[in-house]
Amino acid sequence: MSILNSVGRTVTALALTGCCFGGLTTPAAPGTDPTAVPGAVPAVPGAVAPAVPGAAVAGSVTSTVTLAPGFLPDPNVTMGVAGGPNAAGALNPSCRGSIPAAPSVILNATAPFANLRVLVHSAAADTTLVIRHPDGTYTCDDDSGGDRNPVVQGPFAAGQHQIFVGIFAGAGAVAPFTLGITEMATVTPQSLGVAGAAAALPVAPPAMPIVLAPGFVPDPNTSSGRAGGPVDASTLDATCRGFIATVPNHVFTATGSFTNLRVIASATVDTTLVIRRPDGTLVCNDDGEGWNPIVQAPFAPGAYQIFVGTYSAATAGAPSNLGITELPSVTAATLGTPPAM
Repeated sequence: MSILNSVGRTVTALALTGCCFGGLTTPAAPGTDPTAVPGAVPAVPGAVAPAVPGAAVAGSVTSTVTLAPGFLPDPNVTMGVAGGPNAAGALNPSCRGSIPAAPSVILNATAPFANLRVLVHSAAADTTLVIRHPDGTYTCDDDSGGDRNPVVQGPFAAGQHQIFVGIFAGAGAVAPFTLGITEMATVTPQSLGVAGAAAALPVAPPAMPIVLAPGFVPDPNTSSGRAGGPVDASTLDATCRGFIATVPNHVFTATGSFTNLRVIASATVDTTLVIRRPDGTLVCNDDGEGWNPIVQAPFAPGAYQIFVGTYSAATAGAPSNLGITELPSVTAATLGTPPAM
């Protein structure tokens, strides 16, 4: 929920010196093309692998992300299908699993990271990680994250890193996965949520940025969206509750200092609030007014990421309203019934 880098950031550099267990690095085999994955079948321009009706398909890039140190939201989360036709052991005997022919995720690092962590979670399979770095070396891992989840961590140079999510089982097996990229030590594979959960949520319209100065009108400022998501907010901070999305529902920029501002969320289900301040700290609330959360505090100038959660994971996707106000008379009831979306 992800997402957020308010606690546990580490800048300790770790050496990557071998392969696989614990996230160690191995160079490409001598005499081989370092840009090619051994055993991969060259792609035919414009060709698409035929799909088996009803089956998950591995082997296509699910996401390309571009990140710099201090990126937000943290963790960066993507989902896809693990597994494929190639043996990771062809890169090095210590590497594990069957990987796709094409990267699952391409990470473009615009600057060096002193310590970056790549994590995978899948409830459906024993997953593995293979990462090809810009210099042609590979980093592999199998179960460093516990519960059959791989984690690779250490320094990441600037440039393109090709990330392959594999399955410990033989070639042909596939399973959904959730992948997180983070600078936070507190993020775990389990905190990324269950692969496919976010994709199953109704799609909300893009959040419009909210820019307000003290004395703004009309007051309250109101907007709508969908509450909830796959991330357990309590894994970000012990004071937070509910399940939130991997990206903020709303981004509020304060152009001046507010001595007392109130942020209110309402829905037909039990909702929660998680707000990441500009300095990276979190403020959370559950039941400020009945089932509706309220955060009331001074707000310094800067950008605030607002996540509207649901107390129960089962109610994720419920329509919600958000109100931002300087008036003590505004309540959740004032915001009205969230529009159907």
